[in-house]
Amino acid sequence: MAQPMWLPTQNPPLCLYRIAIIASVVCWNEVGLHAAFMLPAIAAVLRTFAIAKPLIALPASADMTAVAVHTVGSLTSAAADNHASAR
Repeated sequence: MAQPMWLPTQNPPLCLYRIAIIASVVCWNEVGLHAAFMLPAIAAVLRTFAIAKPLIALPASADMTAVAVHTVGSLTSAAADNHASAR
């Protein structure tokens, strides 16, 4: 039975292309791959800080909230993926 590759790997469809592009630069180095995937998360925290800075007195609290929401979302997504693959 033919399936799209993203279905058994549980990755978004364009994630495999991103992995391939990053791997062509860092030669399948695990640290390099993880660092490349951390860059958008770090950028999101910095953008949240930049947006919150003129709006609230403690812009770092917005960053902490964004990191907490991202962490909970990632853990929930990972738990859902594990539960789905166990079936």
